[in-house]
Amino acid sequence: MAFGKKSTEGNRSEVENGLNYTEVDKLKKYLTPDGKIVSARRNGLSAKLQRRLVRQIKKARSSGLLYFRNPEA
Repeated sequence: MAFGKKSTEGNRSEVENGLNYTEVDKLKKYLTPDGKIVSARRNGLSAKLQRRLVRQIKKARSSGLLYFRNPEA
């Protein structure tokens, strides 16, 4: 696994335009294979956008759309 900044071309605008917790495929981009949330430093988001993203991921987890920990990893 390479350490460094991921490409943030489409990522930032995706979160700015408002991710919904039901858009599971888009939210999975911001999770590691283990199911952990990727840090703002890695995905290039500002603190405000990272908080929005985390809020939507946690909402999706609590509603059962996303896993808390990946059982396959």
